[in-house]
Order: sequence, then C-alpha cells, then structure tokens
Amino acid sequence: MSARVLSIVLSIALGAMLTACGTDDAEPEPGDVTTDTDDDGTDGTDDDDSGDDEDGEDGEDGEDGDGTDDGDGPDDADPDGDHTDADALDAHPDVPPDPLARLAIVAPVRQLDGGRLPIRVHALDADGNTDAQVSGVVSLSAGGTPFDVLLRRGVGASTITVGDDAFAIDAPGFDAEPVGIAVAGAPDRVLAGRLDGEDLAWGPGEIVAISDDVTVPAGETLTVAEGVTVRLDEDANVLVEGDIYVSGSADAPVLFAAADPDAAWGGIVVDGLAGLTFAFFVDGGGDDSREWGHSDSQAVVFGNDGADIRVVASAFVDNPGKSMGSLRARVRVEDSLVTRCDTGGEFRDSHAVVQRSWFLDMPVIDGEFIDDDNDAIYFWGVLEDEGGEPLVSRIEDSTFIGGLDDGIDHNGAVMTVEGAWVEGFWHEGIAASNGGSIAIRDAWVTDCEQGLEAGGVYGGAFITADHVVLTGNDVDVRWGDSSDPGLLSTMIITNSVIADARDEAVRNYHSALGGPNPDADIRIEHSLVDDPEWAAGPGSIEGDPVFGDDGLLAPDSPGYEAGSDGLSMGLSRPLR
Repeated sequence: MSARVLSIVLSIALGAMLTACGTDDAEPEPGDVTTDTDDDGTDGTDDDDSGDDEDGEDGEDGEDGDGTDDGDGPDDADPDGDHTDADALDAHPDVPPDPLARLAIVAPVRQLDGGRLPIRVHALDADGNTDAQVSGVVSLSAGGTPFDVLLRRGVGASTITVGDDAFAIDAPGFDAEPVGIAVAGAPDRVLAGRLDGEDLAWGPGEIVAISDDVTVPAGETLTVAEGVTVRLDEDANVLVEGDIYVSGSADAPVLFAAADPDAAWGGIVVDGLAGLTFAFFVDGGGDDSREWGHSDSQAVVFGNDGADIRVVASAFVDNPGKSMGSLRARVRVEDSLVTRCDTGGEFRDSHAVVQRSWFLDMPVIDGEFIDDDNDAIYFWGVLEDEGGEPLVSRIEDSTFIGGLDDGIDHNGAVMTVEGAWVEGFWHEGIAASNGGSIAIRDAWVTDCEQGLEAGGVYGGAFITADHVVLTGNDVDVRWGDSSDPGLLSTMIITNSVIADARDEAVRNYHSALGGPNPDADIRIEHSLVDDPEWAAGPGSIEGDPVFGDDGLLAPDSPGYEAGSDGLSMGLSRPLR
C-alpha cells in the first residue's frame, strides 16, 4: 500500500469508510503554480433559514474583572492576520528533510487554471499512522515551486493556486509519493436551478460549474463520484432538499472550490441525508444572506432541522465561513481536517459526534485577536430522542490547536470528551456554561489563557474531568468568569495533573463579587497539583510531574500509579 493511501486510512478500515453514509441512527443507501500566502479569511457568512441566532455565549471577551485580560492569549500573534503568512510560519521550527521520514500528501487531482487547490499532509510513523510527535514547518514543492506546510501534531494543510500546466506535488528530501495534478479544461456541465435526470449524477473526474444556486429536490439524490471538481460562482449554494452522496477516494478526492478565489461560494445546505467522503472544501461560506450562529458566518456544510450528515476523511481548508453547522440535526465527523476557517463548527440543539479529527488555526495561523468568537468547535444545547432524553454528543481522539477564542466551547450541551489534545487558544481550552454537562477523560490542555473553565453567564454546568493534564496555561483551572454569582457550576476534577501554570493553578474569582465566590463548587481529588492549597483535597498530592514521551507520568514521577483507580494521575493512555 502506498504511503499516501496508507496515511489517509488513518487507522480505520478504508472499505468501511467509503461505504458508510449517514450517522449512527441513519440507514442511507449506498502547470505553473503560485503559492497563496495572503488570504485574510475575513469574509462574513450567515444562515437565515436556520432559526434563532441569539448568541447565548458563555462570557464577554476583554477584561472580565478577574485580573486576566481575555485579549492577551498565547504568544506569537501574527499582526497581518494572514492564513499562512511567512512571519507566522517563521515562528515555528522547521522539520528538516529526512529520507527516512514519511509524509503522505493528499489532494484533489485536477483544477482549472487560476483555481485554488487545498493540500492535506500527514507525517507518518513506522506503522503508517499519523505521527503526533511531529510538529513544525515542512517544505513541499508544486511543479518546482516551494511552499510550506505547518504540521500540528503530524497534520497540516496548504492551498496553492494552479497555473496552466500540469505539475506534481512532492516533498523533496522526504519519503513521500508525489501527487500529479492535471489542469482541467472546459466544464463538462454548467448547472443552476433545480436538478433532475442526468444532472443528479456527476461522473468520475467531471468538471461541474455551478453558476447559481442548485437544488436537489425532495425525494431525489445527488451522487458525486471520485475526482469530480465542482467550481461554484460567488455565493452559489447546493440546496439539498433530498439526499447527497459525495464518494471521493484517497487517490481522487472531490473538490468544491470557488470559480473566482476572490469571490467565495456559498455552502451545501442539507435537509435530508448527506454522506461526504474525501470531500475537500476551499473558499466556501461566503453567502452573507446565510450568516448564522455564534460568529455570524455561513457554514460550508449545514444541516437543517432533521438532517443527518456524515463527513469522513474530508478537509475544510481556508474557508471564510465556518466549516460546519447544524440546527436540530445529526452530524458525524470522522478522520477529517478543519483548518483556517472562521470557526471549526457549530452544532446547535444537535447530536454531534467528532472522532479522530483535527481542528487547527481558527481562523488563521497565529492571528491577531479580532473578538469574533472563533472557536475551534462549539456545542450549544441538546437534541432529544423520541423519549425526551438528550442524545449525548461526543468528541473522541481529536486535536484542537490554535484559535482566537476557545478550543471546545460548551453551552448547555450534554457531551463527553474522551481523548483530546487542546493547545494554544486565546481564551479557554475547554469552557462550559449554561446548564447541561460535560464529562472529560484523557485530555491534555496547554498554552491557553484558561485551561478548563466553569462559567455561568446563563447558568451553571456540571463538569467532570478525570485523567486530564492541565499545564502551562495562564490559569489551569478557573471557576467564575463574568457570570451571575447565583448561577453555579459544579467542577469535579479527579486523577489529574494541574501544573506549571503561568499565573495560577486554580482561580476562583467572580467579577461581580470582586473576589472568590464562597459558594463555588470546585472539587479536586486524587490529583497531582503544584499548589499546596488545592493539593490538600482528598487523595491529592503536591509535586512536580515528570512525563514520559507518551505523555504519561514516568515511573519516577509523583502521582505514578497513585490515582483512585490504581492508574497514574494524568493521562491513563497515550493520545493519538
């Protein structure tokens, strides 16, 4: 198996991935190039047909009265705010070429002259899995023109502009299989309006031009075969009243891109079922009439009330809109990459499951703070089953690095996080408020303003964190923000490590009270805490952790095999 195909399998069965369409509860039927380094990704986007967009956020940005400036954030902000500004990349170490180091390059294999092409890159370990130990800038080549890709825990993406000659993308000095890119000719079909007949089946390798909104009627299905290139005019949308199945492959992903890179297309709006496999999206979310949600932008893929969407092995790269959104829908995201979008995704009153995916640099690499709620991912409210019970949303084995607001933002959801790396967010790594609950296990949260926060602007949440590492944040644990003093969250932290905060390990501060809230419900038990006050909890100890290369406590570390369950404090297993 080639390195390229091997990487994109990403530790799951490729055959099962390609045939799966729909979520848990659904049963759907089966040249010359220039590197693009100056997109600012600031186009706004919104969805009026998605219902109420009152923001119910978990706190205002800026000074909140607790002595922490919500605008400070991590270091290395890029004053230009460019997606891939050279100065921003210079702040990250280079990954030197090594003929034994394996890289996998995955990209759509054709685009028109002047079109933009997103490229996904993975560093591979000896077993062909994504190597999370590799972070830094790798240099690739497109037809002899060098360009850089920032890898975050083994994964990254870039976008190049295609010229008028065929070319290959490769990684000089690395063990990588080149990807040949053809320059496409005239479109095979130009579409607008309601689709029927042959226009509901886009064949392998076709070039499809969308000149205005197209609609898949209720009861009909649009099928998109591997290698299709879809070029959409400004603000053009694919409105799916029926179903849509996009069946790209590792060797020939499907591409959705703007006909004019300076005029963003709209999005895919789904009422029925959607299965999107190896689908790559660039320059989408630009239809201002469909702005929606927390950051007032259009979602590139949006699920309306009752929709059921599955996104597998796909990539959302350099989109001015948010990557995904939903309202009272079901969404499942697997083995996918979201980077340099307005936000990573917003799921409102929905059941969302995110597995083995990467959310990187929202909306830009090392950007200057702009106060636009650029969360990596945002869960708001719940979807109930037929018996009125909330369906539990989940994040599993996923990575969140770099953003101008929060990493994982919880607002009244009922959800679990099982395996997450969260790093480098201007505000909270994980924030919870407004009722509901979040149960976190095996997460590493670092280099954020607050690592884990219990807010309460609109009501308290029930938060549990077990086998979590909170380290190197300004404040590792915060209870408070600018919430109503009477709206109390509960935070229970067990078998965890809280260490090396830049300012304070644990902060109980309420701006309305001008100090600690005496009724704060913070419990830290059976944990390693480098603060004597908070190390006094039941079973907890004070000390400095020593971590192994796998992120687990080393045998000579305090807290080793000292958890309440006999495991070490901190992570109970390595993160992927």
